[in-house]
Amino acid sequence: MLYLIDSDERYLLADRVIVCDSFFSRLLGALPAGGIEEGKALIFPRTGAIHTWFMRRPIDLLYFGEAGKIIATHSHVKPFRFIYGTSEARGTVELPSGKIPERLSPTSRLILPTYQ
Repeated sequence: MLYLIDSDERYLLADRVIVCDSFFSRLLGALPAGGIEEGKALIFPRTGAIHTWFMRRPIDLLYFGEAGKIIATHSHVKPFRFIYGTSEARGTVELPSGKIPERLSPTSRLILPTYQ
């Protein structure tokens, strides 16, 4: 499960998490499904840029740094885009469009599953 902690509030972002850490899983991401299903999240460790080529639906992106701290977000990213996060990113989370709360505090962070 993937949780977001924001101002002492805890949000369930996804109950199914897939870590994309191999060459092919990183290359394909959500492409085989045409997008990300509700309740699912894809985590891309060590990734600061994402493409949405050939996807059929918009997605939300969370870029996280040390200890899961949220350092950048992109909401409702349309298909056929290339999105750069930040060089500080330790990884990126892809979510179905509309899953990121509209306002996040500067202390927002993710509770990440162990994926080493």
